[in-house]
Amino acid sequence: MSANGKHESSTNGDYTVGDETSYAHSEDGLGRSPADSPAGKTIIESLQEFSNAQFSNAAIVTQCGWRRRVAKRELRYLNMAARETAALKEAKDKLEKCVEELTWRMQIEKRLRTDLEEEKTQEIAKLQDTLRTMQTQVQEANVRVIKELEAAQKAIEEAPPVIKETPVINQDTEKINSLRAEVKSLKESLLLEREANEEARKAQAEAEVRNKELLKKVEASDRKVEQLQELVHIKHEGLKIHYYVRMNE
Repeated sequence: MSANGKHESSTNGDYTVGDETSYAHSEDGLGRSPADSPAGKTIIESLQEFSNAQFSNAAIVTQCGWRRRVAKRELRYLNMAARETAALKEAKDKLEKCVEELTWRMQIEKRLRTDLEEEKTQEIAKLQDTLRTMQTQVQEANVRVIKELEAAQKAIEEAPPVIKETPVINQDTEKINSLRAEVKSLKESLLLEREANEEARKAQAEAEVRNKELLKKVEASDRKVEQLQELVHIKHEGLKIHYYVRMNE
């Protein structure tokens, strides 16, 4: 070192004076580095804590970002599921309304069919009773006419041949004509009753055809109701499965 305090570059052993100064800055004379000193340790620990804090903050930010993405995805799925649920509920309400309407129509058709069958049964029973009554009346009239004819014939055969016989014969003839007219009227009534009975049978046949058609409609309505209920169930189950799959993605 010179008089003005500057370092000189003279050689001293294996290192220069400048190297000694650098060595003095790098070591404390006991062979220890600055990191081994208390101040150096404090700085290193502070740097490590700062690095750890930065790493922790970065991890927290990453986790928050990932959770935010997951939450947004779940929210999107929930919104989609809510829209699909609302659409399915609307479709289900429409199907249930349709099912109720079909059920109501089916009940009305069944009640109409039952009322029609009862009405036709009563009408047929009434016509059959009337027919039996008229048949009985015709048979009784025929028997009465035959008896009166036999009685008149017997009276004519047993009557003595006198001049006063003519009024008796005229009276018997009038009775016979009256009975014949009554028999004719009864036959006409019987014919009308038979025609009415035939019309009743035709009406019964038509009623049976209508009943069969109503029964087919009722069965078709039942099948349609079952299909609608099954469709509602399938859509509901499909929505639940779709929702579970999305939630597990």
